[in-house]
Amino acid sequence: MPAGHVIVCETEGHWAVTFRAMGGESLPIVQARSLAECRARLYEAPASVLVLELTESRLAEVAALVADLYQFPLARAMVVAARPWQLYERPFRELGCMAFTTSMLQVRALAVAARRRLQRVADPPLGLRERLLARVPGASVR
Repeated sequence: MPAGHVIVCETEGHWAVTFRAMGGESLPIVQARSLAECRARLYEAPASVLVLELTESRLAEVAALVADLYQFPLARAMVVAARPWQLYERPFRELGCMAFTTSMLQVRALAVAARRRLQRVADPPLGLRERLLARVPGASVR
């Protein structure tokens, strides 16, 4: 089971199509049509990047899911929405979103950030101890 995916949770499918087009084949994208399905996918791959569509009917649920991500310390959230929702960027950033956009033109940047995040989780950077031991001939890193 992979550590993480890009889980695109939306009702129509437009954002997922754009993420696939901009992210290329190397970006593991999984679609979810409901927030319940999104949570289930997150339990399967707890180091995922969530792309959550913000709509009037899902405002409270999306906010709750972003706020609950503390339970998944390796997961990150991005929120995508229609232009009228732009004023919600600050509250969602304060909840912990790594990105918020109302423009399909910004999806390439979001895909790059998601790829970078998944790569970082897959290959975590070495800590100070490991970097020092890597320089010592004959030393083994445990």
